[in-house]
Amino acid sequence: MIPTPTNNPTFKAMRHFDEIASLSSPPKSHQPRSSSLIPFVQLPNVDARHIAPGLGNLSLLPPEVRNTIYALLLAPAGPCFVIAATGAAKRFELRERNDGARYEVIRVLQALASTSRQMRQESRTLFYASNHFLVLTYGFEYLPIFVRWLEAIGPDCRAVVRAVSLSGFMWYQPNDSLTSQLHRLLRECRRLRGLTIQLNIRHLCESCLADFDAYFEFEGPQPHDGPLPRVDVTSWVDTIVRMPDVSRFRLDLIMASDREKVKTGRERYFRDFNAERGRVLACDVERRIKERVAELDPSHSGSIRVSYVGGNVRAYHGVPW
Repeated sequence: MIPTPTNNPTFKAMRHFDEIASLSSPPKSHQPRSSSLIPFVQLPNVDARHIAPGLGNLSLLPPEVRNTIYALLLAPAGPCFVIAATGAAKRFELRERNDGARYEVIRVLQALASTSRQMRQESRTLFYASNHFLVLTYGFEYLPIFVRWLEAIGPDCRAVVRAVSLSGFMWYQPNDSLTSQLHRLLRECRRLRGLTIQLNIRHLCESCLADFDAYFEFEGPQPHDGPLPRVDVTSWVDTIVRMPDVSRFRLDLIMASDREKVKTGRERYFRDFNAERGRVLACDVERRIKERVAELDPSHSGSIRVSYVGGNVRAYHGVPW
């Protein structure tokens, strides 16, 4: 529920929204299936008078009535599937297979944003607090997309978002700065209740890659025969502890293979990595995260799950921007 403007700093002027809104519109080729929740590509012909005559008078209603109206307009059933929209603006759009109801929600959100700053802030806050967002990366590197999306929604919406799935299937290039930014932004999602995130298994193990490679190359008869790499779980433990409302944290580990590199022998096929070996490593990481979280926050009662979910082989698309 949206608090009244008098008792919540969320309704102060937000420079971030003005900065994002000032970005130029993307090429028309992107517009037919695009959406514009400020960090998103602009839908054409969005006008408050067209969506609902008299919408501008909504701000005159009591806060509890506005809350009810926002909830009816902005919280469709099911998740919002979000993808990166290629182009200089570094924005996002709804995946093409989203149903029409979600596009109507975006149109209403845009209309509210064009009415007044107060209504833009209130409607965006409820939108991010009420919906489940699935951010898909396809064949692009996932770290820039994860970080950009979390940055783009702004600090006030990070503070209220409750359900996020970051699908990093599959590409990752080592980048300590972006990894640190990802953790910093996730820690600002203090109302987050459910977080699912997919990582390349090498990303998780980058502090001990030599040990991981030895584990990966081990040819013994049993997956338990090889020594487990000592994965540094400190950052993930700190992130979980700083999200006090999280009741479900899921980390899915993926082994990626570049199709072209596999063909030319420069990279091993992901199926060469014994799936049971991946599950053993995931169980060890899960156990150590749980133990450390329990030490730092004995009151934490949320579910923590780390799984090895296999892999895939596909073309590598680089970065979207």
